[in-house]
Amino acid sequence: MIQRAITICLLFVLLCTIAVQGAEPLFSTYFEAGKKALKAHNNPEALKMLELAVKYSEHLKPDDKSRAELYDSFGNALSNAGDQKRSEEFLLKALKLREAAEPKDDLMIYKSLIFLGTLYRDQNRYSESEAFYQRAMKLYESKPGPIGVLFQATGLTALGSLYVQMSRPVEAEALLRKALELRDSVGEPSDTAYDALARALSSHNKYEEAAECYRKALAIAEKEGNPDLLAISQVNLANTLSDMGKYTEARELINKATKIVEKSRGLTAPLTATCYSNLAAVAINEDQYAEAEGLLNKALSIHEQALGSESASVGYDLVKLMSVYRNQGQYTKAQETGERAIAIFKKQLGLDSIDTARALSQLADLYNNQFRFDESAKLSKDIIRVMSEKLGADSIEYAIGLLLEAEIDNAKKNTNDAISNMQKAEEILSANKNSEPSLIARVDQELAEYLQTAKKFTDAEAKLQKCIEIREKLWGTESPRLVPNLQAMVEIYQSLDKNQAAQALRERIAKIRQVTPGLPRSMFERSTAPQPESNIGMGSPPVKQKWLLAVGISNFANPSLNLKYAAKDAVDFSNFLVHDEIFSPDHVKVLTDKLATRENIIDALGKGWLGKKAGQDDLVVVYISSHGSMAHSDAGGTNFLVAHDTDDKALISTGIPIQWLSQMIKEQVHSDKVVLIMDVCHSGSVSGDPIEKANEGRKIIASADLSGAKSVSGQKGLKRALPQMNVDNIEAGSGQTIVCSSSSDQNSWESKQYPNSVFTRQLIEAMQKEGSKATLDQLFAAMRKKVENEVLQDRGAVQTPVIYNKNWNGPSPVLSLNSQRAKTETASK
Repeated sequence: MIQRAITICLLFVLLCTIAVQGAEPLFSTYFEAGKKALKAHNNPEALKMLELAVKYSEHLKPDDKSRAELYDSFGNALSNAGDQKRSEEFLLKALKLREAAEPKDDLMIYKSLIFLGTLYRDQNRYSESEAFYQRAMKLYESKPGPIGVLFQATGLTALGSLYVQMSRPVEAEALLRKALELRDSVGEPSDTAYDALARALSSHNKYEEAAECYRKALAIAEKEGNPDLLAISQVNLANTLSDMGKYTEARELINKATKIVEKSRGLTAPLTATCYSNLAAVAINEDQYAEAEGLLNKALSIHEQALGSESASVGYDLVKLMSVYRNQGQYTKAQETGERAIAIFKKQLGLDSIDTARALSQLADLYNNQFRFDESAKLSKDIIRVMSEKLGADSIEYAIGLLLEAEIDNAKKNTNDAISNMQKAEEILSANKNSEPSLIARVDQELAEYLQTAKKFTDAEAKLQKCIEIREKLWGTESPRLVPNLQAMVEIYQSLDKNQAAQALRERIAKIRQVTPGLPRSMFERSTAPQPESNIGMGSPPVKQKWLLAVGISNFANPSLNLKYAAKDAVDFSNFLVHDEIFSPDHVKVLTDKLATRENIIDALGKGWLGKKAGQDDLVVVYISSHGSMAHSDAGGTNFLVAHDTDDKALISTGIPIQWLSQMIKEQVHSDKVVLIMDVCHSGSVSGDPIEKANEGRKIIASADLSGAKSVSGQKGLKRALPQMNVDNIEAGSGQTIVCSSSSDQNSWESKQYPNSVFTRQLIEAMQKEGSKATLDQLFAAMRKKVENEVLQDRGAVQTPVIYNKNWNGPSPVLSLNSQRAKTETASK
């Protein structure tokens, strides 16, 4: 029996020995294959091989260096695949083994610390990341020789990259320039250092210098054959090009990067999701909202799966998705998405994080778009406090936060507070060397307008003079784009009794007018609208009920026709009429995007809604924001309104004839008081020289006369209405007033300053400013000059809105008048 037991024990030992000896070649095979795949940037293969190596690593002793190396390699593969939890587990195990080993290997400990710092940085765990990076740098801070220099430079690069992500660009730039200096001293350039420096420069709006750094990073990455770093630099360069308006080039770069990452990391890796998210940002700038939404949903799915539903990366995707919904006027979705993003940021980054403040700023802007200024005001205090604390009271973002506060103050009629905040913002921007001169000029102009309204004419003169001087440097002293500012200065001089100065400016304006005869006469009139008439509402029956049909199309069945803000314009206009102009919500119908088909628009005008609902003494407003086609020779020179489902190659059968639109309304809508407002668009395009493109085929003003300065290549210009779009052929029927965004030989434009068309925003602001008793004629006079001035200054083009009301009976309509129904409802309350 004893002999048998001994035999069994010997057999067990032998079997264990055989098992260990069998595990060793399997471990080595899988480990070497995994390291090779990792080095070749084939992460899916590396992950599979290293997983097997871990399985067959039981024979390794705890102090075996191979075990720590295995855990490092496997931890990196897991991180690349998005499994951050397991990655952290194995990287911490590797660090623990290396710190326990004797003698200690500082090089390997340094490597583990850098890996962990980067893992935490990618999860937005900034304080942990910073601590690990700083620990790594201390290991080599006093070691001489090229190795010590390189490791110090690597640590500086890692820390600088972290500070870029933490929105500490000034500190980041200093660290990264030092890192590059150290690397140059030993002849070892770094793509990651150039890439990080470029991101810091971009955050300072130094786009050209940033692009040059990115290109250096790309050259090094290509030389070293590192596809992941190559892809990252391509994406980051694309972001900068997008900021510069070079969308086509940006899209090409991100598409290349995405293919590289999909191959090296796989379809479910966070870096792949980052590529999708950045491509979505370009799609947003190109007005391809459906594409952007699809890409962001893919990115969200990957980030949620890899990092968790409350990771900061999910928050960044949601912020972009919020802008997609906001730009289309889908405010409920935008608010829900934004609030979810902010909740994530508050939890992961803290209330005082700069990224939380930026998300809050977008939500505040969303509230402003809906005239919810009290809610916006509650957010603005936290926004500007964080901007000041985190970026400094001299930062551009802090100044922009003050401008947001001023916008809210102005909307709430707190004029003095608005002026105070604008003055602070203007001082900061003027002192900051990274500020865009065009932004400073715009703030100076708006501040001058506020001061002029407050009758502070001397202060207004100083600010407007500064604005003119900046723009003279940008455009030249003879540019017609200066005319609105010069005309405003004439009015200020008159208020100050500086008659000689006013006359000198009139003579200067006259010279400019001589060489640019296309400038509209209204541009040289006083900017104030006519005073409200005392007989408003007299001479015609009182309005019983008020109705609004608003149509806006940004996303067409043919995405090449997409517009940026047309749907949002319709939503904003309808929201304003309900909020400020006493239109009952149940008397308002809004058709946007997929709902705005040809059939639905015609049905809403006819028996489906207005034709059935509106009575003879009701006021009916029809607002349309979409494409207007060029005159179609096969249909007697008719222009067509483009519906969501219109085939631009079959306009006669699928479009809505604009010249017949007023007659269609007259036949189907039984009201004697119809206002048709058309902000019809031509196209959204990206061109090398928008000023030149905007004036092709026109006889009014040559592009050279308008530009005053060379335009930025690739600058985006969204234009509404082709030169061939002849609104003069639209006949206003009896009881109809028609307002068009531009005359027949002009384009209409979307704003560079806010997310609306210039025409629609200025119409809304005119209604806000001129008061509830202003007639449509008075609103038009105030709005027209604002449109002309903004488009001339920002686009170098002429856009003059037109109004047709020769067959209107009685005084000009007042949109804000109480209807009899509204009075009854008010009395019943």
